[in-house]
Amino acid sequence: MDFSIVMMDNGTAGVSRSFKAWCEKATRVFLSRPMVCLLIAIIAGGYIAFHGSDGHRVLEVFASASFLVFLSAVRHNRICELVSIFVSVIGFSISFLYFVQVRHALEKRTEVIPYSGEATVISNNSADEGYKNVVLKLISGECVIFLTEEQFEYEETLAVSGTLDPVHSKGNPGDLNIRQYYRNKGIVRSLNHALVTRKDGKVSPIAMGYRLGDRFSKACYRKWAESTDEKTAMILAAMIVGDDSYLSSDVKDSFRDSNLAHLLVVSGAHVGYFAGMVDAVGSVFLSDKKKKTAVMSICLLFFGFVSGWNGPAARSIFSYTMVSFMSDGNRSIDRLSVCAASAVVIFLFDPFSMFSSGMHLSFGATFSILCFRRRVEDLLKRYLDAFPIELRRSIACFLCAQIGMIPVMMTMGNSFSLTDVLVVLAAGFPAEVICCVGLIMTVIIMLIPFPLVGRVLFVPIRGIASALTGLAEIGAAKDVSRISLRYLPPVFAICIISFLLGILIRCGLRRRVLLFTGSVSLIASLLFSSFPLEKRSQVLFLDVGQGDCALLLHNGYAILIDGGRKGCGQVIENVMEYLHIETIDLAFATHLDTDHIGGLMELYEDGKIDCFYTSFWSDSDEMKQLQTSYPSKPDHAGILSAGDRVVVDENLKLEVIWPRHAHDGGNEDSLVFLVDLYGSTLLFTGDISEREEHEILEVIPEEVDVLKVSHHGSKYSTSEELLKNKKIDAAVISVGYNLYGHPSPDVIARLLDAGVDLYRTDEEGCVAFSASRKGWELEYYFV
Repeated sequence: MDFSIVMMDNGTAGVSRSFKAWCEKATRVFLSRPMVCLLIAIIAGGYIAFHGSDGHRVLEVFASASFLVFLSAVRHNRICELVSIFVSVIGFSISFLYFVQVRHALEKRTEVIPYSGEATVISNNSADEGYKNVVLKLISGECVIFLTEEQFEYEETLAVSGTLDPVHSKGNPGDLNIRQYYRNKGIVRSLNHALVTRKDGKVSPIAMGYRLGDRFSKACYRKWAESTDEKTAMILAAMIVGDDSYLSSDVKDSFRDSNLAHLLVVSGAHVGYFAGMVDAVGSVFLSDKKKKTAVMSICLLFFGFVSGWNGPAARSIFSYTMVSFMSDGNRSIDRLSVCAASAVVIFLFDPFSMFSSGMHLSFGATFSILCFRRRVEDLLKRYLDAFPIELRRSIACFLCAQIGMIPVMMTMGNSFSLTDVLVVLAAGFPAEVICCVGLIMTVIIMLIPFPLVGRVLFVPIRGIASALTGLAEIGAAKDVSRISLRYLPPVFAICIISFLLGILIRCGLRRRVLLFTGSVSLIASLLFSSFPLEKRSQVLFLDVGQGDCALLLHNGYAILIDGGRKGCGQVIENVMEYLHIETIDLAFATHLDTDHIGGLMELYEDGKIDCFYTSFWSDSDEMKQLQTSYPSKPDHAGILSAGDRVVVDENLKLEVIWPRHAHDGGNEDSLVFLVDLYGSTLLFTGDISEREEHEILEVIPEEVDVLKVSHHGSKYSTSEELLKNKKIDAAVISVGYNLYGHPSPDVIARLLDAGVDLYRTDEEGCVAFSASRKGWELEYYFV
């Protein structure tokens, strides 16, 4: 017995010493790069201060930082480790304090106030056509958004007079959260109803650079349009010079839905192709290294102004410039530290760039490539030795880049499928050809101004661009096997990344650490999924303009109450696709007005509705109007009237309390529902008036949690009698631009006087009601 105890103690002590030595070595490896430590500290400080309440964002930082912790070991010493700790503490403190101050300042800018004074244009948008959002910097230092058709130059001084309003984020699930998008840029208000006058002022060198780059970009587009077709010219403008203003919305949507949107912006790869071309030409004409470095720096600077200095391009330009100068001095180059240093420089000029998804994708891919490309190449050489080295290198870069972007894609709510993987893999090579060869061809047609030469040279580019758009369309096609990344727990991202990198690395400390991290993350994911989350159901009052539409999601069922006017079917389908809903199980048209049934009929014609119910389906003037718009109406619709009940399960019941007998399918025949969801009560009133409200007053419960206000807030509904006799906690008005005066100021006053919390879809878009056994809450979807 004693012998066994002694052996166990020695074994435990050995494991303890081994683990301690392992941690010490890993720490030394991490602390051997002060710039990497500084970058992580700055990002962590900024995120915790600015997004402290957003757990997913903070987890994203630490998931991304896991790439940087266990990297290739370099020679280290005690001084280097102390420097790393010191700069990390300083960087974290400065970033944290700065963004705490910024956050407090933004939270105060919520009121609507008049403004009259000067403003400076700080966005470069002169290449855009039509309406555009211009960023203005006011005298107070606040940055605001200004929507205009005019074209303004960078740093142009304006005299403006208007009102400053908070930025709202209207829309539905799947749409861009405009408020959050601009808040991540330090902007929370917009300038509206403004009178603008241009003022003369000095032109700075930076402004001159932007203007020169804009003119060059336009000249390139004209040459591409002469040498190819309009569609190819649009693709080239986006991929080579970063100007996507010419792209149609369909092309943008297809690239976004196929996870190829990163190809339509100037990234580090594009800068690499440009730098490679300049380096090749410089090697031919310049033998002096210093002159070659100077030319490279000037060309990269010019390319930055052409591409608008977007985050990924700026990071790569700074990196290449620093590498060029260090190579000139025969210094040893740690490219990982150079990349981190370039990011720190960018954050000094634009601190908010650390919140940009484009920057996250760029840095995730770049760090992953720098850390693991050589090892992946060695692994590929063992199994694909017959392949050319250039092809193996491209595949290795692609694999590392995709792994590096996984945590960012998970926080962006992207989805993926096997088709996506194949499309992204196939699209990488034509994209490289377009950026590299297309850039060379562009220089040639600029120097040889003969249209015929351009048409001949760009024949292969035209075909490759067409193939690339075809791949985007294939990737954008609906795939039943598509998995939504936003439903996966954040810790699962660390698990995936750790195992992928652990497999790619053959041996050593990093592989053991990564496999250990992956195992711990997998266990954490399993534990997370083993504890059943609280079941919550939702009712989404969708923003369909002047119309009604509510999507009820409960226990795998999708129920639709009304569908807005004609054309709203596509809006609803977009929401369904985003939420991964194949079909609507139950659809209810409260009555036959086109602003309630239009979208439902479109969904029915597309085969998206299984069961269809309404209050009236026979000959009437309303039915004739419906038949005019939809001649291929469903042959049958279930008819519901007062007393009918739809029981989905024990937690969801719909009871019809009106009409008793429908006459023609008009407003007075609207289906009125009492929805019982986990004990919470919602009252859907269609377009009934005060008379119908009086008829059903006795069957309405004394307490109603949420009222869907009748007839878009018409003054002839939502009477004082209803509000005085029933306790209503919250109300939703589904309304859009109209000529009827909806919602009526009288109705709004009656609701507010009754102490009802009021929500309107025309003000901030979709309103989301969620309920569970613990209670309910109501809030705008974009908060």
